[in-house]
Amino acid sequence: MNVYDNIKNKLNNVKNDIISVVYAPPTESRFFEEGKLTPQEFVTSGDALINMCPQWKWMPASAEKYKNKYLPAEKQYLLMEKVPCDQRVQELMDSIAVNEKEDEEEYIINDQKKNNDQNIIETKIGQLSIKEHFTEEKQGGEEKKEDNDDDNVVVVEAPIERRYYDLSICYDLVTYTPHLFLQGVDEDNVPLKQNQVFEDIVSHYSNKTITFEVMPQTGIVQASLHPCKHSQVIKHMVDNINQSGGSIKSHQCLFVFLKFLQSVIPTIEYDVAGDIIFDE
Repeated sequence: MNVYDNIKNKLNNVKNDIISVVYAPPTESRFFEEGKLTPQEFVTSGDALINMCPQWKWMPASAEKYKNKYLPAEKQYLLMEKVPCDQRVQELMDSIAVNEKEDEEEYIINDQKKNNDQNIIETKIGQLSIKEHFTEEKQGGEEKKEDNDDDNVVVVEAPIERRYYDLSICYDLVTYTPHLFLQGVDEDNVPLKQNQVFEDIVSHYSNKTITFEVMPQTGIVQASLHPCKHSQVIKHMVDNINQSGGSIKSHQCLFVFLKFLQSVIPTIEYDVAGDIIFDE
């Protein structure tokens, strides 16, 4: 993050601290109109998330001074612990680029060979493609043989550098939306440095909206995904669901929020409740 963005975020935090003291959160729902939640809607959505994904749990504030007075004492924020992260974001981006290039080259080769006397059998396994080429038999019934030098090649995979993250979701008293905080450790339980955490966040966000600040309910400095645009994102996703024939209620807001987070932290393997159905 550059100096300008850092100063801007700090000023916004000061402004938000003042706003959160002066203004109380809404008591009537603004979910469909603005993508915002009341404190009760946040609690109800958290209960629904835990019911669907029991890896999540409610946590109290670590001290009385950190307590959000608008939420129940035992339901101050949501926590999922020890979430694995086996791949850095750049590694994921590189692998996607390689796969796209291979797919493009494969298309060109197949297009050039479409008039050849070959039958190509293609079996799809996940995102992998296995091809078996059968050529015409030689005169006299002898089949053509190909050298398969690759059969003897031993592929050595790079060791996995596993990390673990604790994900916390609190209720933001300025934007009235979910607010993500995260902190990570390596395989030896050594806390990750800031630059290491940024390796597991898509660069578009790590350069603009990720800052390290105090988590309100714990008093611990963690990586924070600034929630200033969350209500717009949530409303946009809700509108898309409704326009596609589905129907969503406010208690499902955190499922939508977690789906959005996949674009921010795609290699952190938390449960996104993929089977949730948005209908009536």
